[in-house]
Amino acid sequence: TGTMIAAPGGAGNGNANDDVWSTWPESGAAIGPGQGGYDAIHGTSMACPHVAGAAALLIAAGAPVTGMYNILASTASVPGDGADPSRYGAGVLD
Repeated sequence: TGTMIAAPGGAGNGNANDDVWSTWPESGAAIGPGQGGYDAIHGTSMACPHVAGAAALLIAAGAPVTGMYNILASTASVPGDGADPSRYGAGVLD
């Protein structure tokens, strides 16, 4: 384990099915009410909201903020598909 936790962030391989769908502004449009759509995106910009959302749900359920990393890390899943464990720290957000 380590001081990190992995989260779904998309593969970034050009296949939208391997990325995370999120709200996204229309290309070249001034952002305003009713503008924008969805796009498949990858990277830490997609992984961070997964972890933040899980932490927010735990806090709303009464979990202590000071122990949040330990809670998330202790419930993470270690990849079992032959993935390099040094790349996942405590595991994948579960």
